[in-house]
Amino acid sequence: MDEGEAGNQTSLSSSGLLSQLRSWQLNDRRVMDLANRAFVASVQAYAKHECNFVLRMKDFPFGAVASAFGLLRMPRMPELKNRKIVDFKQDPRASSAQKLNLIKYK
Repeated sequence: MDEGEAGNQTSLSSSGLLSQLRSWQLNDRRVMDLANRAFVASVQAYAKHECNFVLRMKDFPFGAVASAFGLLRMPRMPELKNRKIVDFKQDPRASSAQKLNLIKYK
């Protein structure tokens, strides 16, 4: 397998993982709540870290981390205000807050 094939296989498997994480969240409100809370806690911990010359908020990859948690949409939080979010695509099945409110707890 050459380098190009390895890169394609990684993106396919991570794409499959992202869709699996999002499916779990769409099927169980508890999983969605836990993913959102974990993302918010991670961002807040990063922001409050005392070593801010190494861990700068302007360098934090919000979109990539949100995708790693499989978030359906970005949560509203002060740390994200006035920031451009890249590397994140909202799940089309979660296009409105009303749809997310219909997800049931299991």
